[in-house]
Amino acid sequence: MTAAGQSVCANCGAQLTGEYCSQCGQHISDVRVSVGVLAHDFFAEHVGVDSKVPRTVWRLVRRPGALTSEYLSGRRARYVLPLKLYLSASVVFFLVIALLGSKSTTSGATIRITASDSAAMDSARRSKGSTLQQKFMKRAAERFQGKTPQQTASIIVAGFKRYVPNMIFAMLPVFAAILYLLYRRSKRFYAEHLIFAFHFHAFVFVALTLEAFLPELLDPVFFAWIFAYLFLAMRRVYGESRKRTAVKYATVIATYVIALFVASFVVLAGVVLIG
Repeated sequence: MTAAGQSVCANCGAQLTGEYCSQCGQHISDVRVSVGVLAHDFFAEHVGVDSKVPRTVWRLVRRPGALTSEYLSGRRARYVLPLKLYLSASVVFFLVIALLGSKSTTSGATIRITASDSAAMDSARRSKGSTLQQKFMKRAAERFQGKTPQQTASIIVAGFKRYVPNMIFAMLPVFAAILYLLYRRSKRFYAEHLIFAFHFHAFVFVALTLEAFLPELLDPVFFAWIFAYLFLAMRRVYGESRKRTAVKYATVIATYVIALFVASFVVLAGVVLIG
């Protein structure tokens, strides 16, 4: 019997020989839960010294690619799982943005459509183009009928922002596929490249979350940090020379930017047509 007076684990029923169950890892504690126990569990899980969260984030930020290398080498129990890390980082980022607002919003910037822009929109509605274009413009005109150009733009921007998190998540397999094609001779599984994608995008969200609290003057520094991080991470994880990594790095950026542009256009079209 342990010091806590328990002979079997309350979670799985295994025989106890110490403070932690050898089968499920649960700590030996009283079955009854107090506020103190709840507080202890919360801080131990999320922000405690023994928590995986600070250890994982520190490793992610400090050494580009190291977290991916650790995971692929089998050292996984000490860190937050890649998908969970990505989801947590993205939720925190979008929550911070929602609470603080974008820097352009907080500085009083607004969307402005001039008379010439409005005339161009009207001209586009009347122009003769492909059947698909005509249907698109007709549907858009019907949906925003009675709205001013300013109101139309605000609705579109708000709708686009609403779908951005889903769009970015959907682009993760695309990012991994680009890496898979570029490093196909490495014989790595597609899932291994997906792990890299989770970690890199988690870092991007962490960096952008920090950037949201700082002056706009530092924005170029953070974007340079993100681009440099990707190169260093690819170099560490895939182990190729600087020259070969640089070529593939440029290919990844160019291809992914095009893919993001196409995805953004699709989302924008969906916002205009559906809402």
